[in-house]
Amino acid sequence: MPEFIREIDPYRPGKPIEEVERELNVRAVKLASNENPLGPSPMAVEAVRKYVVDSNRYPDGGGHYLREKLARRHNVPMENVFLGEGSSELIDLAARILLKPGEEGLTSEGTFPLYRISIRAAGGTLVKVPLRDYAFDLDAIARAITPRTRVIYISNPNNPTGTMFSLKEFGAFFRRISETCEALVVLDEAY
Repeated sequence: MPEFIREIDPYRPGKPIEEVERELNVRAVKLASNENPLGPSPMAVEAVRKYVVDSNRYPDGGGHYLREKLARRHNVPMENVFLGEGSSELIDLAARILLKPGEEGLTSEGTFPLYRISIRAAGGTLVKVPLRDYAFDLDAIARAITPRTRVIYISNPNNPTGTMFSLKEFGAFFRRISETCEALVVLDEAY
């Protein structure tokens, strides 16, 4: 096994909420996994009922119709729309596609651990920029970009601190780096 793989600290999700409730003897609402504490909407339940009769068939694995609608809505070519089984798959896929040994993946300290895990698992060099007041420091990230930077992971709001930057701030950052940087910017807005 390559040394860079052995050095990766595994991602360890928290305990099940039921276990925390039992240990602390409290009733809790789980917010950590971006799950709806109210359950699925009635429209979602109805959609499942409608399509369960076809559940013996594989779904459209390429997401053709969804990609088509998203492309139309955002006025981009359909081949520019990628789908995944949650944002974690897309985060990992970006690192695997873009990084080779010696190339850099850039993110901040104190953010979603999957960014650093994916960068390291792909054999890339992890570059971490300190948070400023528990928030992504977009200026520091821009300064940390080098010719070896291939992917930049930014979380908004940041997971786990909950801090946010505005669309105006992100636009200024993106305009600033787009003149000289060819890296893919992954803006993770799952939370």
